[in-house]
Order: sequence, then C-alpha cells, then structure tokens
Amino acid sequence: MKKVIAMLSTISLIGLVSMGVNASTIRANDLAQSGIGLTKVKSVTPDYPSSAISQKIQGKVTLSYDLTTDGEPTNIKVVDFEGSKHFIRSSINALKNTRFEPVLANNQAVKVIGLQKQYDFLLISDQSNKVVPGLTAFNL
Repeated sequence: MKKVIAMLSTISLIGLVSMGVNASTIRANDLAQSGIGLTKVKSVTPDYPSSAISQKIQGKVTLSYDLTTDGEPTNIKVVDFEGSKHFIRSSINALKNTRFEPVLANNQAVKVIGLQKQYDFLLISDQSNKVVPGLTAFNL
C-alpha cells in the first residue's frame, strides 16, 4: 500500500486535471502508465453454471467497470462474451463482490474509470474422462 501511495503521489492533481478528468478521478490508462497496479482485498471467483458444464460449454466474459474511492467496482457493463449467457451473470456477480484497496493520489482516494476484466470459463477432463470446471482465469 505504501508503494501505491508513493507512486501515485508523484502524479500531481494538476496533471490529472490537464488530462481531462477532475482531481478525484483517474483513467485506467493513466493508472497503467504510472506503473500502478490494483491490489485486491477480496477476490471472488465466478461460479461455473451447471447448465454450461452439462452442455460442455466454455467461454469468456469481458466486463468494463469503474472503481469507487472505497475500492468497490461500479458501473459494470458487458464489453464482449462468448459461450453461455449464464457466464455473464456469474461474472458480474463475482466482480460486484470483489474489493480493491483504494487508489490514492496525493494522499486522497480517487475514482478509477475505464477498467476492464476478463473471466475465462474453461472445462477440463479428469483422469476418468469426466468433464469438470477448470480454473477461471482473471485479468484486470
């Protein structure tokens, strides 16, 4: 957390305003360029829908979202998806319940806009050739 504070403190509020956002908001691209990563406080894995398992459906969901000053995902929208529509509901529920450390600039919590997260839903076969849900991959 101290690393995040130190690095973001170097971003001046004047610089944020000149980028077209107010002093309490930073764009995801600007956050990435500063080298700052988000730190999860609570990570939630989406459920693999049983109907998709029985039908052997795999897929992915890409969501866009903003992060409040409290580290809560908000304004969640579907950017793209493949596979079952049930993956969408599961992904949104997982992201809604995930929490991050607040992002700080000049020792003040700021809102982050324009983030994306992708959930991959994969099936694997176990030793008995039974299809089971695989790991769900995450990208911030």
